[in-house]
Formats: sequence, structure tokens, C-alpha cells
Amino acid sequence: MWSGKDMRTWVQAQFGKMVHLGCTYKFMRKAGFSLQKPRSRHVKGDKTAKAASKTRD
Repeated sequence: MWSGKDMRTWVQAQFGKMVHLGCTYKFMRKAGFSLQKPRSRHVKGDKTAKAASKTRD
């Protein structure tokens, strides 16, 4: 998984140019990447009930 800082480091290593962090996100969107973040969890979620409902193979 790439981050903006990773992309900025890669651009600097490959092309010898320093780019702003905001530009790296533009590059990533144009390359087809999208923002990925984990889903939020419900505040009142019951962890034991969730674990009990999972099926095991």
C-alpha cells in the first residue's frame, strides 16, 4: 500500500525532483489509486457477540 510520503520519496529517487505532498496525491489519483481507510466501528459494538457469530472451518 502506497502513501503520499512513499510516492514523494520514489519520485525523488527516480527523477531527482522534490515534489509537494499534495502533488503526490494528485499523481496517485491519476494513476487509478483511491483513498483506502478502514471502516469505522460502532461505539456500542459487542466484540464477544461478533466473535461468537463467526463460523470456523
